[in-house]
Amino acid sequence: TMKFVFISLALPSLGEAAKLRATGGPRGQSVRMDAPRYLQSTSCLGTFSTAFTVDKCTASSVQAAVSDAMSDEPNCSGVAVESELSVLLGVADVAAALEAKCDEAFEGAKVPFRQMTKRGDAFDREFFHGGSDWNDQYQVTHEGSTYHALSDDASRIMYESVLAETQGKQPIEFPSYLPSFEACSVNAVMCCHVTDRQANDRGGLCTGDSDCSAGLADPLSNTDVCLSSMEDSPIAARVKRGLAVYHLNSEGNPSEGSVNCHGFAWSEEDSRYAGNLLFDVAMKQSLYDRGYVKNVPGSPMCGCIEQMPVVTRSDCTKVGSTSETYTLSSTGSALSIELSVSAIDLVQCDADEDLATLYKELNPASPNAIDTKLVANCTDSVDSKMATYGYKRSTLKITDAMLSPVEVAPAVVTLKFNAEVASDIAAADFKIYDAADSTAEHLQITSAVTGGTSINLELATLPSSDSSYQVSNLVQVEKKVARMVTLEANSVHDLEPSSWDYINIGNWRMGFACETCSNSHFSFSSASGQTAMILRDTGTQHRGPRTDYHLFDFGANTGPSYSLKSVEFGNKAIQIRDWRIKQFDDTHISISTANGNVARIYRSDGTIHGNVRGFNGFITELGEPTCAYVTSDYVQVGDWRFGAYDDAHLSVSHRHGRTAQIYREDGTTHRGPRTDYNTWTFPDGEVLMGTKDGCVQTTGVPNILQIGLNWRIAEMYDTNHLSFSARQPDGQSGNGAKTATIYRNDGTAHRGPRTDYNAFGDVPTYSSSNPVVYGNKAIEIDEWRIVQIDERHLSVSHSGGGVSRVYSNNGYVTSGSAAYSGWQQDLGTPTCAFMTEKFLQLGDWRIAEMDENHLSVSHRNGYTSSVYRRDGTFHSGWGSKSWNGWDLVATNVLQGSTDGCASIQDALLIPVADGSGSSQVLVKFNKPMDGSSAETSLYRIYDAEGHQEDLDIISASFSTTDQSLLELNIAGIPSGVTYNVMTVDQVRTRSSVITVPAESSLGIEYAHWDYVEIGGWRFARTCETCTSSHFSVSSQRLLKTSQIFRDTGSTHRGPRSDFHGFDLVTSSGLTYSSQPIMFGDKGVQIRDWRIRQIDATHMSVSNENGNVSRIYRADGTVHGNNKDFSGYQIEELGEPACAY
Repeated sequence: TMKFVFISLALPSLGEAAKLRATGGPRGQSVRMDAPRYLQSTSCLGTFSTAFTVDKCTASSVQAAVSDAMSDEPNCSGVAVESELSVLLGVADVAAALEAKCDEAFEGAKVPFRQMTKRGDAFDREFFHGGSDWNDQYQVTHEGSTYHALSDDASRIMYESVLAETQGKQPIEFPSYLPSFEACSVNAVMCCHVTDRQANDRGGLCTGDSDCSAGLADPLSNTDVCLSSMEDSPIAARVKRGLAVYHLNSEGNPSEGSVNCHGFAWSEEDSRYAGNLLFDVAMKQSLYDRGYVKNVPGSPMCGCIEQMPVVTRSDCTKVGSTSETYTLSSTGSALSIELSVSAIDLVQCDADEDLATLYKELNPASPNAIDTKLVANCTDSVDSKMATYGYKRSTLKITDAMLSPVEVAPAVVTLKFNAEVASDIAAADFKIYDAADSTAEHLQITSAVTGGTSINLELATLPSSDSSYQVSNLVQVEKKVARMVTLEANSVHDLEPSSWDYINIGNWRMGFACETCSNSHFSFSSASGQTAMILRDTGTQHRGPRTDYHLFDFGANTGPSYSLKSVEFGNKAIQIRDWRIKQFDDTHISISTANGNVARIYRSDGTIHGNVRGFNGFITELGEPTCAYVTSDYVQVGDWRFGAYDDAHLSVSHRHGRTAQIYREDGTTHRGPRTDYNTWTFPDGEVLMGTKDGCVQTTGVPNILQIGLNWRIAEMYDTNHLSFSARQPDGQSGNGAKTATIYRNDGTAHRGPRTDYNAFGDVPTYSSSNPVVYGNKAIEIDEWRIVQIDERHLSVSHSGGGVSRVYSNNGYVTSGSAAYSGWQQDLGTPTCAFMTEKFLQLGDWRIAEMDENHLSVSHRNGYTSSVYRRDGTFHSGWGSKSWNGWDLVATNVLQGSTDGCASIQDALLIPVADGSGSSQVLVKFNKPMDGSSAETSLYRIYDAEGHQEDLDIISASFSTTDQSLLELNIAGIPSGVTYNVMTVDQVRTRSSVITVPAESSLGIEYAHWDYVEIGGWRFARTCETCTSSHFSVSSQRLLKTSQIFRDTGSTHRGPRSDFHGFDLVTSSGLTYSSQPIMFGDKGVQIRDWRIRQIDATHMSVSNENGNVSRIYRADGTVHGNNKDFSGYQIEELGEPACAY
C-alpha cells in the first residue's frame, strides 16, 4: 500500500530535524543518521510515493519528506538520507540536484498564458497594447437589448477565473514572449486604463447609455499621468520615438482626464507567480470585473513598468500566501517530483500601500529603480524630460515696470512681460502708490491698454520726482495663448524711470523708433526734420528723405521710444533695445537685430554690404564694456566712428581713413568708399557715456621704424600685425602706397602687393614712450622683435610666441618655429644693433634700403635672403648675392649702438710648407677693415699662460682679395704654446662708425689642411679666395684634377691643373682652417662640405648652403642638384658611425 506523509509548512532545517530525532523527536525514535553507516548502491525505499505541502519547494523540504518516508521503511535502517538521495538522483551534489528538481516541477506545472484567451499571440499582443475587440467594444443598451457585455465578449476570462479557478490553483506562465513583457528588469508591471466599457459594475462611469457607446465613460481616477515617452515602448506606440505630455490643459486642469493605474511587483529572488498576478490585475480585476480598457496614448495598456507612462500613483495587488503540494515518487531508480496542487491567495495592497511602496519593500537593494515611472508630482518630471529636448516651462512675469520720461504727457506706466498677455485687463485692476508711504493717495489710472507683451497704464496725475513708486496687479494676469500660465494677483514691482532709446550726436540722433510697429526699426534722424535712413529688423534698408520714424518727433506713433536699458555698452559694441552696433572683426562693423538679421555691414575699405547673418552682432555676448563710448561729436565703437562732421553731415568712418557712409540733413545718403568727412581727424573727445578702455591708442609715439626714405617697419592696426611697407611713388595719392608683407602674431606671413596695413597711409599702434628699443643684436617694436638668433639666422617674432619669418645666411627664408623666437631670452644690452640713414644692422644682418625701390635683408657673408619691392612684391633670395646691404658703407649712426659689431673672428697659425723658418698668423675680422689698420704696432701676439716672450711681428698687411683678412708675419715657428692675438688700440673698420675695441683678443688656433688623402688621391677644399666654395678630386701622380664640385650645385670635369689638392702655392690650391676633418654618422665633413650616405641607396656630396653637387645611387647612376639629398638636411653630423 502507498503511504502519504503530510508535513507542516513550518519545517525545521535539516540540522534542527537531526536534533529533534536525537532527543526522541515526534516519533520517539532515535535519529537514523546515528545508526551504523555503510556504502549504498541501491535505493532502500524501492518503489514509493509520498506527498508534502510547503509554501515553496526547496532541497531541504524534499530531504525532510524523504527522511520521513525512510523512517517507515525497515530496509532503510542505518541508511543516511543523503546517501539514499544520491542513489535516487545519481549525483553526488544532492542539494543542487534537488533545487533543480523543484524548479523543474514548478515550471512543468505552469499553465501557458496563451490558454487564458486562446485567441493567439497577435490578439494577446494587441490587447495589452490597448487594442483588440475587447478594448474597442462598449456595452450599450438599445431598445431593451444589451450588446457587447463583457460576460459574453470575454467569457473566457470568467471561465478560467471562476469556473476552473486557474489563477488560484495553478501557476500561470509569465508571457515574456509578448513585446509588452519581454524585458521587465525593474521587476514590476503596471496597467493604466483610460475608459470604462462595462455598465453598472461600480468600477467606472459607464452606465450603458450613449457615453459608453461613444467611448466617453471614464474609469475611477486614481493617478495623474505626466508623460509618455514613446521610445520606451516603440512597438505599442507604433513610432520609434516621440513624446506625449499630459500635464495641464488651458484651464490648468490635468489634460488626460480620468486614468486608473494598477500594478504588481516581485523580488529579485521570487517571480514565480508573476503570470498569476498579470492575469488577475489585467484581465480579471481591470477588464472583467470593472470593464477598464484602452491605453494612455504613447504607451501600452499593460507592460513592464519601463514601457509605461510616468504617473504619480498606482494601486497594487500582491501575493498574500501560497501553498504548494508536491508528489514525490520513485520506482527505485530515479526520483520524480510533481506539483499536484497549488493554493494561491492574491490580495489587494493595504490602504496605505501602493505600487511604489510595495516595490521598495520587495527590492531593498534597488528601491529607487521605480522612481522614474512613479513620481511625487508631474511638474518636476515633465520639466526634467522637456529639458532634455531643450524646452523650459512657460512662466509669466513682469520684466520691466517703468515710468515714461518727463517729455511724455500724460505720464504712462508701462509694464513689460516676458510673453503676450490676455487683453481683458482694466484700469481698476492695478494700483500705483508711493513705496515709502502706502497710506498716501494712489496715483489715478485713467486707462489700461494691452498690446502684445505690454500693458500701458495712463495716469491722470504727474508722479512726483521726489517719490519712489510701486505698481501692483489686483487681479491675476493671464498669458494670452496659455491662460493657465499666470502672474499671481497682488504681485508688487518697483517703478523705475526710463530713458530714450537713442544716442544724440550733435544735430543727429540714431536709435530705436516706433514702439507700436510690428517690426523693429532703427533710424538716423537730423534735427532738420528729415530721416536719412531707416533700418528694419527684416534686414532691409529704407533711404530718405522722409519725415516718419523721426527721433526728434515725440508726438508721432513712429517717433522715439523709451526703455529702462536704452543704451548699453559692451565689447566694441553698443546695444539700443534689440539692435546692436558691433565691430565684428578688424575689418567689419554691423548694425543687426536680435532676430539674426543684419541691416547694415560697413567694411574698412569704405564699402557697404547687406544682410549676411554671419555678421550678426548677437552671435556673441555683449561682453564687458571695451572701446565703446559717446562724446558730443561722435560715437566710437572699436575702430569705427559715427560722427557729426558738421551740422549738416553724419558720417560712418574707419580709423584707417575710409568713410563708408554719409547721411545729410536734407535726408539724402551718400555711400563710400571715400576719404572725406572722416571724424578720425577730430581730437579725442570727452567721454559722456561708455568707456575708452581697450581702444587702439591714437596718441603718443607711433610704433614705426623708418629705414631710408621710402620704407617703414611698423606695428599696424593692433599689436598682432607688423608690416614692411613702402611710401607711395611721387605723384601718386596715399592709395598708391603698397605693403610688401604683413607678419601676424600667429606666426604667418602674408605677402603683397596690398594697400592695407601700410605705415605711410594707415594708422599704426602707439606707445606712450619710445616704441623702438635696441638690444643685443636685436630690436623691439612694441610686441615684436627682430633678433639675430645665432650666427646663421635672423627672425621676426611676436611676444605671443608666433615666429613669422626666419632669414638664413644661405640666402633663403622660411616660416619659423618657436625655437627661433626672439622672446626666449631678454632683449639684452644694446650690442651691434643700430640704425643709419640707409640700413638697420643687427649683428651680422642688415635690413637696407638699396635704392628707392628695393629693401633687402642680407647677411655679412654676402647672401641676400629677401628683397621687398616698392610695388608691394616680395622676393626670396634663393641663395642670391644681389641687393646685399653689406655693400653699403655706414656714415652716421642715428639710433642704437655699434658696440660689439666689429671683432676678431678667427686667428690661425697657417701650416708651413716651404721650410723658410717663418710663420704667418692670419687674423680674420668680421668686417672689412680700413687700410690704416695694417700696422704692426696695433697688435700683440703673446703666450696665453705668460711663460714665453711675445712673438715679434715682422710685417702686417691685408689680403689682396679679402680686406677683412690680416696677415701677420712672425719670426720663428711656434709650437707647443698657446698664443693669443690682441689689439693694442682701437682698430678701424672700413666703416667710419665701427671699430674693433682696444684689447680685443682671441686664441690662435693651429690650422689644418682641408683634405682627406686616399693613397695618391685627395678629396680637398680648394681656392680660399674664390667667391664660391670648391671641392675637388685630384691625383698626386700627374698633378691633375679629375673633378670640381662648386657650392652652386654644379660639377666641372677634368682633366685640369687648377683647384688641385696637392697645390700649396697658387691661390686656387689647397685651403686650411681651424676646423679639423670631422667624422659623423656615415658622413665626413671637410670645412663646409659633406660626403654623406643619405639612405640605403644614395650618397651625396653637398655644401652647407644646401646645394648638392653630386648624388651617387646604388644602381651605379649619377644625379645632380636635388636639395632633398643634401647631407645638411640633418644639421648635426652625428656620432661617428661607419665613416673611416
